Amino acid sequence: MTRFTFLAIGIVILLGVLAVTGCTTPKATEDYQSPWEKAKEAGVDLRAIGQEPGWYVEIKNGEQIHFVTDYGETQITAVVSEPEVDAKGVRTFRALTQAFDLMVLVEDKPHQDIMSGEEFPLTVTIKIGEQEYRGGGRNL
Repeated sequence: MTRFTFLAIGIVILLGVLAVTGCTTPKATEDYQSPWEKAKEAGVDLRAIGQEPGWYVEIKNGEQIHFVTDYGETQITAVVSEPEVDAKGVRTFRALTQAFDLMVLVEDKPHQDIMSGEEFPLTVTIKIGEQEYRGGGRNL
């Protein structure tokens, strides 16, 4: 047998092994649900994400705001007001606590994520004291 024949037999065996073992979908993949789907099922009305540092915010209108930043190291959950809407249509949600004031401004202006390039229909700005985070979001 030639070297080519051994190579061809090896490829056929490898393809057979891959066909047998690689055709099943792991259960974990079947059960995967995106964070957006999970948030919607949990009753979240608005979700937004941003980068540098990585953050996300989820708002249940008139109930609660959940803000996670520093790649999950910092989490804030607080009661949130019904949004105020200004003349330009910008919605402002406020969460007041003893430690800080948190504002979320939602504009009907497209936003493109700086890392993934994903397009979002809303531009979302979060203000906590002097700190500001900007990203993109969607109504759910």
